[in-house]
Amino acid sequence: MQNLHSPSTGGLSNIYRRACTACTNSKRRCTKQFPTCQRCKTKGLECSYPATRRTAGDPPEMRSLMAGEMAFLMPPGNDAPLDVDIPGLDGILSAFDTQTRALETACNPGERADTSTDLWFVAWDSWDVEHLPPGQTPQWFGEETLKAYVTTVQGWFKQWVTEDHCPLVHRQLYRMYMPRCIQDAYTALTAYLNKTPSTQDTVFRIIEDRVNQLIREQTAQPPLDFAVLTLADHAARVQALLMFQSIRLFDGDIRMRARAETQIPLLTSWNEQMWQRITAEMRTADPSSVAAVGIGPPWGSWKTWIFAESVRRTWLTTNILQGVYTTMKDGYSACPGGIYCTFGNELWNSSSEHEWEKRVAQGKDVLFMQSLNINDLFEGAKPSHVDEFGHAVMLISFGLEGMERWTSDPYQKG
Repeated sequence: MQNLHSPSTGGLSNIYRRACTACTNSKRRCTKQFPTCQRCKTKGLECSYPATRRTAGDPPEMRSLMAGEMAFLMPPGNDAPLDVDIPGLDGILSAFDTQTRALETACNPGERADTSTDLWFVAWDSWDVEHLPPGQTPQWFGEETLKAYVTTVQGWFKQWVTEDHCPLVHRQLYRMYMPRCIQDAYTALTAYLNKTPSTQDTVFRIIEDRVNQLIREQTAQPPLDFAVLTLADHAARVQALLMFQSIRLFDGDIRMRARAETQIPLLTSWNEQMWQRITAEMRTADPSSVAAVGIGPPWGSWKTWIFAESVRRTWLTTNILQGVYTTMKDGYSACPGGIYCTFGNELWNSSSEHEWEKRVAQGKDVLFMQSLNINDLFEGAKPSHVDEFGHAVMLISFGLEGMERWTSDPYQKG
């Protein structure tokens, strides 16, 4: 799908901007805005940049890749700064230094992360998809657990269209610009939730038409053309089709469900492409530049985390929900693997970067961990310390009875 709001790549000069002198000396992340970066502006410091360096040989479209990411979710005419933070060698080396400490810092309550520089949530190993050991199979649960998980996810999407946020769609994610496919999913969900017996057939036709339009637009692009689809493109189309599948697979309408079944492989493919893309971004570029998805300036750690965590939650929920359907239909589904997510309560619902940084600095309730190891929370965390998303993953991992026992344990209260 062509990005109508991306800037032309022809006007970008072949220059990598380094961090300003003040930020370099204090070892703080620099936003690299010109003439004054955000940190120097806030602290009233003199902001000066070292001499820029030019490079040769790289195609312009690759050099401007992150610039396109920054612009994608910005509405036309937005007054965002024109200077672009394109990752260079300095940014990559700085990112690697950060990543070597990230997982240890995030998971150890005794250590406090410097949230102005330490992007603990983009650690190198945290993008690995892990699987159960050979011979170990996922625990089997009754249909009541599977139905409870489906109801939970459907409840999230209802919350999104009524409260403008949910455990899968952060209130900041589409604040600056909502892609067309997400708009279509929003209106379709709203129509579905308000349908009557008289309007049901019309609503189903609208849903199918929106799904067909989404697929036509997206399948017109090469399947793994990273230069065509931005990271924001990948995330939006997966979320949109996931929202449609949450209706079509589980509504009970035979015709709609049959069509949705044929699109399970497509959503799986899109989901994997999204994960490959963000993994490639995080392992080859300055992680702070992922904030370029355009959630809105300033592009700090909080908004970087929002997008990275949104992708993580979308990937995991997509695989779990479609796996649940396959299990309900065929009696078994292969484990798609586990990834790192943030399960700590209150981080997702933080209303500002200051509030988020304060909660991260407290450390104990971050709970950034591998989803396959979420059983550790039964022993090491109280229900109130785990957010709604974490509760859902625990539900599908250990069953409805296990969750009820954990949440009703008097020693786990508070």
